[in-house]
Amino acid sequence: MTAYAHRREERLRKELGAVGVVLRVHDAVIIALAPGAVRHFTH
Repeated sequence: MTAYAHRREERLRKELGAVGVVLRVHDAVIIALAPGAVRHFTH
């Protein structure tokens, strides 16, 4: 993981945590969003 990706992940984790959402990251991620784009997906 690049330093940029790590900072972006931490920023997203913090922003989501503020609204009660837990970010779970795994190595099989298949969705990429543009910087700043956050979408909530339901299964």
